[in-house]
Amino acid sequence: MPCAVGYSQGAQAADAVLETIANGGTAIPRELVDGKLYADPKQPGTGMWAKVPKGLGALGFTSTGPGPDEFPGVPVARFCIRGDLACDATTPVAALDFFLTDKHRRYALDGNVMAQTIAKQGLNGVFWYES
Repeated sequence: MPCAVGYSQGAQAADAVLETIANGGTAIPRELVDGKLYADPKQPGTGMWAKVPKGLGALGFTSTGPGPDEFPGVPVARFCIRGDLACDATTPVAALDFFLTDKHRRYALDGNVMAQTIAKQGLNGVFWYES
């Protein structure tokens, strides 16, 4: 099964592609697609772009606003490490953690989130991990 996978800014791009497919904006059949979004800044409610109004920007970045809560007909899993500013911008501490810790870089480490989930298909929803 084809899978749209993205990490951080790649997750932001994959989020937009999956939304287009789910809304019938392409000839790609929804039932043939799966999605995995790691550290998605468009994660509804908690992602950094969900917290910053669409169109506002700083430091060369412009908010796209939040992604959809669901992708109709397309299973999409969002994976977030608690405290990662990209997908868990829920406290001021998350901003400090982003610059002072390596939480955002931990997804691809051996045995961590990507290694545990990349081969799984049909997952749907938001999955939280402790660092």
